Amino acid sequence: MKETVATIPLMDAFQAEDECPFCFLEREAEQHAISFILGSAYMEDDIRMKTDESGFCRHHYKMMYDYGNRLGSALILSTHLKKLNQELKKQMDAFKPGKSSLTSRLKKANPAQDAADTPIGSWLDERENSCYVCDHFKSNYQRYLDTFFDMYKKNPEFCRISVIL
Repeated sequence: MKETVATIPLMDAFQAEDECPFCFLEREAEQHAISFILGSAYMEDDIRMKTDESGFCRHHYKMMYDYGNRLGSALILSTHLKKLNQELKKQMDAFKPGKSSLTSRLKKANPAQDAADTPIGSWLDERENSCYVCDHFKSNYQRYLDTFFDMYKKNPEFCRISVIL
C-alpha cells in the first residue's frame, strides 16, 4: 500500500501494536505539540501569542513541566499570566453588579451556576476550558478520522489491516 504524507501517521498508529490506534494518535499528537512548544517555538512571537491567548489545561501544563524545559515553561507561563492579568483588569473595570433583592438571592438554589451567567463568570469559564495543546489535537484529530474513513473505503489492503488489529 502506497503511503502519503496524510496516511503516514495513521499507518504508524495501526502498525504500532498498541492497544488502540486512535489513543496512539492522541498520545503522539500531544507529545508532538509539547515538543514543538518547548523547542525553539516558545521564542517565536506568533506561537507565544497563541499560547498566551489560549493557555494550557492542567494536564498539558503538567506534561510541559515534566518535559524538562523549565525555562521555556516559565517564560510561557510568565507571558500568559501577564495577559491574563490584563484581561482580568479589563473585566473587573467593566463589571457592574446587578441589582437584586434579598428575597431573589435567597430563592437562588445554585449561586455558582448564576456566577457563570455574569461576564466575569463566562470569561473565567472560557479561560478554564482553553488549551493550546487540546486545540492543536482537536484540529488534527478530525483530519485523522477523515483519512481513516477515506482509506477504509478506498483501500482494501488497509481495510484488512485495520480489521485484523
